[in-house]
Amino acid sequence: MSTWTTSLIDGLAQLLHDAGLGVYRPTGTYAAADIAVVAGVLPPMPDRVYCLSLYGTVRPSGLADVRVSIQGRARGPAGDSRSADYVADPIRDYLDGYRAVTVGGIRISQILHASGPGVLGLDGSNRPGRTDNFAITAERPTTHYPD
Repeated sequence: MSTWTTSLIDGLAQLLHDAGLGVYRPTGTYAAADIAVVAGVLPPMPDRVYCLSLYGTVRPSGLADVRVSIQGRARGPAGDSRSADYVADPIRDYLDGYRAVTVGGIRISQILHASGPGVLGLDGSNRPGRTDNFAITAERPTTHYPD
């Protein structure tokens, strides 16, 4: 089953996969060398991961469009404090300014880099993390906001 939120996140993950910026396998496992693109929660492996999560929505009055906030959380391998940047920077550059695209069946007007990078420090395996936030304007019609 999919919802608007899961369709958006899965669609963004597939967009990154199709652009060659990571590997998206929603039901599969990842090779150690992959940059895994995942939804919601960072898996323990592989070391290089980009995780997408929705964390806020604003609807302009009377419109079917919404502005959602998406967090992109990157992790890189231990041993180089910049390794999360090597994962996140190409994705940030690819998404910032993206316009007029349909992902997961959802029409997106634009994607803007809103904030970041934010350094997250090291995880329990000494792998560095970073976060970037994106503002996405997308269509989300509902019963009370049909168009």
